[in-house]
Amino acid sequence: LEIVAKSAIGKISAINLEAPEVLQWARDIAQDRQIGPATLYQYVSYMRLALATAPAAWGIKANHIAVTEAMKVLSQNGMIGQGAQRERRLYEGEYERLVEYLQRYDREKNRTGVSNEKIFRFAVASAWRISEVMRVTWSDINHKKRTIVIRDRKDPHEKIGNDQEVPLLEEMWEIIQSMPQTSDRIFPAVQGTVQQVYHNACLIL
Repeated sequence: LEIVAKSAIGKISAINLEAPEVLQWARDIAQDRQIGPATLYQYVSYMRLALATAPAAWGIKANHIAVTEAMKVLSQNGMIGQGAQRERRLYEGEYERLVEYLQRYDREKNRTGVSNEKIFRFAVASAWRISEVMRVTWSDINHKKRTIVIRDRKDPHEKIGNDQEVPLLEEMWEIIQSMPQTSDRIFPAVQGTVQQVYHNACLIL
């Protein structure tokens, strides 16, 4: 979002934004930063998310439809697309079964005090990598704006220091509000342990 704000498109009123302007911005940034379809998809998706959230979260009128229309064209032209590793999606009923399993695991076997079920729900709601979920801290939250900073986000040109401020959707916000502040991190669990729990859940289910 900071990249958007610093570019020419950032000077356009959110309510007056049009699809051709989004298309031109996407072409320019893909060329300037030499990014591929998966990374460009992330950039454009965050723009759409911010504009869609703006009216309810900040009282700002915004035309997120322009970004949706632009994304259709970008997808048709092969300029955006999700990476192969992200192709797997939950089928009908899988999400509910995993939540139920993790709730039972947390009640019966979890000794860490950190809810695997809430980590899973947050990861699905945010579509972040598990490493990004596990390292967010309470200080990364802007409660007034209802945003959170993702530190060192994966980027082909900025491996370190690529921090992105993104809106907190309703479910993400509710999960964070339900977490006890027992550590600097919101989810103070060991990433490898969390991943193993999810792996075992998938094998069982």
